[in-house]
This record gives sequence, structure tokens and C-alpha cells, in this order.
Amino acid sequence: MDRLQRLGRILEELQKNNSLQVEDVETLLSISPATVRRDFNYLAQNYQVEKIWGGIALSPNRKIADTMLPLDERKLKYNKEKAAIAKRAAELVNDGEIIFIDGGTTTLEMVPFLKNKKVRIITNSILIAQRIETLDGNPHTEVFVTGGMLYPSSGLLVGPQAVDFIKNFNANWTFLSIGGISEAGPTNSNMLVVETEKAMLNHSERTVILADHSKIGKKDLIKICELEEIDFLITEDGKDIDLKSLEESGMKILKA
Repeated sequence: MDRLQRLGRILEELQKNNSLQVEDVETLLSISPATVRRDFNYLAQNYQVEKIWGGIALSPNRKIADTMLPLDERKLKYNKEKAAIAKRAAELVNDGEIIFIDGGTTTLEMVPFLKNKKVRIITNSILIAQRIETLDGNPHTEVFVTGGMLYPSSGLLVGPQAVDFIKNFNANWTFLSIGGISEAGPTNSNMLVVETEKAMLNHSERTVILADHSKIGKKDLIKICELEEIDFLITEDGKDIDLKSLEESGMKILKA
């Protein structure tokens, strides 16, 4: 297990238990106490985690986020809204462009709206690639799928191999599903997923967040980037949600 995977496991256990002691992780991952302490220090410096006596804990001023739910469970929520958001996102894409699409229930809904476009798609989602393949669409669409570790019950490929693959490309657009977005920035619940999302936005010209109203104002465990790094936020119309702080960052907000 490499360092990135190790940190991801620690965060997952922390979400389940609220706090962890050095000996807990030493036993769980079969690593030395010195390695555990270095990992704890890194998490305390970079995530919503604080040091406690002999270990770490989730910061008390945040609501504990769920670990990433299985895809089938997430797909049940706000289906119509996600489809509308995905359709609006696909309208931004022109023939001949290269796009990153990360795996998520909203980005998955983009596929039917891209089928008649001549584009190159790079994704870490087996499900997105499979849906593109099964649609009767444009045969000129090219799909590139990252390598990496298959995250359970998600259809997502994550880890260093996925990140390294993404870094080989330069794209016109990145489309991201997220866990939440607030004045602090877009966030997600899984470290391995966030690392792939960061790689995508760092290697594209423009980044688009797809977020239904339940994600607005929500803070998940791990920050993806600053608000200023996002070009567009697409959310559904007709909902009573406060977008003022997001608009002030300079991103353009599109309603679906």
C-alpha cells in the first residue's frame, strides 16, 4: 500500500470513528508508529482534522460526512435535477474538444447528451465508458479510461496510476461531480477521488462543477481547490439556495 492509499484508508476509518489513536492505525495497516505519526501530522495540516492526545480527530465544528455511498444508492437522489444539470453541461462542449469527466452520478448523466458530438473523453469511470460504448451514437467519439485501483461499489478507478494517466493529457474542459461546495471551495469525501479530480482540473483550460441544490453550502471532508479555480457551476433552477458567496468568487453560475 503506497502513501496515498494509506492516507485514504486512515481518512475512511476516521469518518467511521470520529477519532483514531496511533496504535489503532498501527494495527490496522501494519505500519510503524513513526509512520502513523507522520501521516497524522500531514492530515492535520491539510484536512479538517485536528491533533489530539495520542491521535487525531475530526474537527468538532464540522458535521461528519458519510463515506462515499455506493453508486446505486447515490443514483436514487434527485434524478431529474441531475439529468437537467448534465444536459446543460454537455451544451458547453463543442466538436473537436477534449474533456475530462470524473465519475459521479451527475456526470454519468452527461453521456446521452454527448453522443452526437465528435469529442475525446478521458475518464476514470468504468461506468461512463461503458455507457458511451452501449449508446447508438457518433462512432467518432474517442474514450480513454485511466488505470488504477477500482474503488468498491463505485465504478471509479483511483490511486497513483489514475493520476499519472491523467497527467499525460491536456483538455479543454473538466467536469466534476462533488460532495459539496461552499465559500470554502468544492469538497469531496474520499481522498483518492479528490486526487484524480485535482489532476483533471490542473490539466484543463476550464473546470465545471455539476451540483444539485443539496450540495450547495455543504462542506465535505477534503477540499478539492479554491473557488477561484472554478469557471462554471451548474445547478438546477427554481430552488431557494444562496449563491451569493459563490458568485462573488468570479465563477459563472448556470441554471438548468
